Amino acid sequence: MFVVGLSLQTQELTALVLAVRICCRFEIGHNIHTFLDIASLVSTAWVIYMMRFKLYVTYNQHLDRTPKICLVNPTLLKFF
Repeated sequence: MFVVGLSLQTQELTALVLAVRICCRFEIGHNIHTFLDIASLVSTAWVIYMMRFKLYVTYNQHLDRTPKICLVNPTLLKFF
């Protein structure tokens, strides 16, 4: 197994988006999309775990250098 070509930062941001969607769904109401979001979050968490602890040798960290703050700031601006 290799993780060459996968971005750990993208996986972490995807997990963040899915976690926020799940929290919002619990406030609004449950439906099939909540189950699918939970399944996606579990899958994404597994990929993050594998990339950080099991397959870190094949992860090219030097290619994944986009600052997360540049990706999160536009999202935060929408809330304010």
